[in-house]
Amino acid sequence: MSALPPVRTVLIDDHPALRAGVRGVLEQSGRIDVVGEASDGEEGVELCVRLEPNVVLLDMEMPGMDGIAVAERLRELSVPTRVLAYSAYDDAAYVTAMLQAGAAGYGRSRRGRRPRRRPVVRQHHPAESGRDPHLRARTRRGPSDGARP
Repeated sequence: MSALPPVRTVLIDDHPALRAGVRGVLEQSGRIDVVGEASDGEEGVELCVRLEPNVVLLDMEMPGMDGIAVAERLRELSVPTRVLAYSAYDDAAYVTAMLQAGAAGYGRSRRGRRPRRRPVVRQHHPAESGRDPHLRARTRRGPSDGARP
C-alpha cells in the first residue's frame, strides 16, 4: 500500500505574516503542500479555480470578499476543494453561515498559541474523512436561522 499523496492546500488570508506562519506549520508535516497563497478573496477564488487544491484554508475576516463569500463562490463554480475557514471569533452565527456557504470545517484562530491547523487540514484529504470534533460541538450549540454575522 502506497503512502497518500500530499494534501494540496491554498491559503487565503490578508495578513502576510500569518500566511507565512501557517505555511511553515503546515509544511513541517511533509504531508501538506501549500500550492498557492492569496491576500484577498477575489485572488483566492481565481487561484482555487486554476489550481483545484484538495483544501483551501480561509480567513473569515478580509476586506472586500470575505470568507463566507469566497466559500459561496467556490461552491457556485463547483471547485472540487474542501473549504476550512478560521477566525478569531467563535460565534455560532459565523460557524453556521460558513457551513451554509459550503465549508467543510471551521476553527478559531488561537492568538499566542501554536495553531492546530495541520491535523485538521490532513483529515480533509480526499482519502481521509471526518470532521473536526470541535467543529461538531460548535455547530450543535449555534442558532439555526442561518443569518450572516
